[in-house]
Amino acid sequence: MIATQHLITRNEFRMVLRELEGQAGISEVKVRELGELWNQNYLTVVKVDEGQIVLKENGNASSVRVANLEQVVQVEFKSGFRSYQPDLVYGVRP
Repeated sequence: MIATQHLITRNEFRMVLRELEGQAGISEVKVRELGELWNQNYLTVVKVDEGQIVLKENGNASSVRVANLEQVVQVEFKSGFRSYQPDLVYGVRP
């Protein structure tokens, strides 16, 4: 059986993150960077710039993660957002 790959372009991913920026409770994300493991928990998007994403675990102000936007290879949304389905892994392509 061949698994279907769900894809999002890096530019679309950046635009979605900017929409989610500072919007706690709308949709949280998990990201996986190249060569790294998935986050254990879903995170809120705090800030997005051209090169990095600042993510924070809700309810834990000290748990902040900075991800290199160019190194993110997969993303998962906790709840549906726009046309993206919850709990599906989306491959981030250049």
